[in-house]
Amino acid sequence: RYFFVIVVLLPFSLHGQVVYEDAGIGAYTFSISSSFGIKYGQAEEIVFSDAVSDTKLSQLLWDMKPLFYWGAAFDFSQRFPMDSFGFFANAALQTALPGKTGVMEDRDWLAPGNGLSNFSSHENYTEEALFFDFTAGASIPVASWARVQIFAGISYMGLKWTAREGYLQYAAKSGNTYGYWNASLPKIAVYGPVIAYKQDWLIFTPGIALRAPLFDNFNAGLIFKIGPVIFCEDLDDHFERRLEFSESMYGGLMLEPRGEFSFLLNENINFSLDVSYRFIHGPRGDTKVRSTETNATQKSKDSGGSGYSVLDAALSVTLRL
Repeated sequence: RYFFVIVVLLPFSLHGQVVYEDAGIGAYTFSISSSFGIKYGQAEEIVFSDAVSDTKLSQLLWDMKPLFYWGAAFDFSQRFPMDSFGFFANAALQTALPGKTGVMEDRDWLAPGNGLSNFSSHENYTEEALFFDFTAGASIPVASWARVQIFAGISYMGLKWTAREGYLQYAAKSGNTYGYWNASLPKIAVYGPVIAYKQDWLIFTPGIALRAPLFDNFNAGLIFKIGPVIFCEDLDDHFERRLEFSESMYGGLMLEPRGEFSFLLNENINFSLDVSYRFIHGPRGDTKVRSTETNATQKSKDSGGSGYSVLDAALSVTLRL
């Protein structure tokens, strides 16, 4: 994946250094950076009661509290962006360190009146987490102290978790009717892997940024992305129930504000701190349920949903080539 990103961006860098300098609209340069960061939040898996209602029948919350990662980024941009109008493109790849990242909580509202009937809590392990963002756009000086960037991009997230151990706390069931959950219900211990879940996201991300140099060696930026076009594929494997749930979801909205602060050590090296918050709500799609014993399947219309709510902080060092 890293090689692919380099191969894609390098021709743009070489082209920019030759053509754009000759055109007299500013010198372009290529840079590479390495980062280490922390994500803190959770992903959401939802089952709705029907295709038009927002009433939840089931909700699973998968913690990333915290999730550590390292990343690499590649950037093609003007060497002196405050001097003139110009263009830029960048790509960032992050991969997480696998391990325990909190708990997974599972709730079912199956009691009369959509009452809470079942609850379970398990240790949550993030097995895989890959994030890739590509952005390209224009940089426009708007004052002697600031410039605006207008851009569009694509964001991909691939996440996989396993819930293990923990306990179940289910209300009694009479026929097809569940009772109501309460905290005094007995906790039934479970051992080993219980549920495996994965999400793959693809999001179209236009946005705008305001950037300003501060003093001689500092820069600050405020960036806002919006995701009006979202696709999400998920797969949920319940080992004890021997059932596999899958959805192809779309719609919803992503919002992502970001703040950046950087220190220029010299002309070619700088250090930066980035803090962002990504919130996704509303994707829905049809649910397919497959028995892993008999391979029998059934479908329900527009009953599956997903969400994502994560705070991200990272430190990075950038080398300008």
